[in-house]
Amino acid sequence: MHRQTFNYVISQVKLMKQNDEPKGLIMCDRAGKWKEELKRRLQTREKVALTALGQLRYDLLRHLKERKDIEIIKLETRYMKTREKGLGLKARVRKLPTELGDKEPWHQ
Repeated sequence: MHRQTFNYVISQVKLMKQNDEPKGLIMCDRAGKWKEELKRRLQTREKVALTALGQLRYDLLRHLKERKDIEIIKLETRYMKTREKGLGLKARVRKLPTELGDKEPWHQ
């Protein structure tokens, strides 16, 4: 493979990896501001990562279940570094395409 071709392929792979990662973590709070932030980020078609601690993880799961336009890509639960903080939930989600509006290949 020529050096130019190889460099081009490497740059394309880096771009694909960057586009696949969520662009920032949304920390869920009791005030519910995370719902507005989630709605705003889903409009730009990006993947979103959300984190909730304690009892808020149930609110997060309930909200994701109620929204039929959201696809859950990955769910993780784990104890925080100090066990006193409790169990945490991390969810990666993205907006499902509508039948007519989105022409993006979502399931590759």
